[in-house]
Amino acid sequence: MKTLPKKTVLGKVITYSSIGIQVGLTVGLGMIAGVYLDRWLGTGPWLTVLGLVVGVISGFTRLFQIGKEFSQK
Repeated sequence: MKTLPKKTVLGKVITYSSIGIQVGLTVGLGMIAGVYLDRWLGTGPWLTVLGLVVGVISGFTRLFQIGKEFSQK
């Protein structure tokens, strides 16, 4: 499968949209894991909140890593 060069407009759109998808998935997966663990352990909203916070922190950490990679290029 041929990859698109990053200089094309479509290549840039795909690159930048993947950043949003990665951050959204990280936050969403953290929250889903927290909801699942809350239901399984019966701990109320605490693990959901913790999963959401961990997801947000890891999502923004990934966002800063990607930004650093782009700034080095």
